[in-house]
Amino acid sequence: MMQHSPMWPGMLELAHTIPYDNAIVGDGSIPTDQLAAITVPTLAMYGGASPEWAQESVAATAAAIPGAQLRRFEGQEHNAAPELIAPTLIEFLLA
Repeated sequence: MMQHSPMWPGMLELAHTIPYDNAIVGDGSIPTDQLAAITVPTLAMYGGASPEWAQESVAATAAAIPGAQLRRFEGQEHNAAPELIAPTLIEFLLA
């Protein structure tokens, strides 16, 4: 199915970066010690219809950052609608 997607040519262009992505991700664990050192205001957002592993990763990341805010967009997937994200970002940035 992905090969028939209009995004496929762009994905092929980025394929050579996969080893770098894998090196950064490592074993896939959340680096809670490093995240605990973040001292700037942080907003973590996710779509409520995203895969469970993605939701859990965002929630764990937010939990590891002192004072981080967590926002869930019900019914949205990874590419949540901009009209939902924008007001949340504006509120966060102007607070």
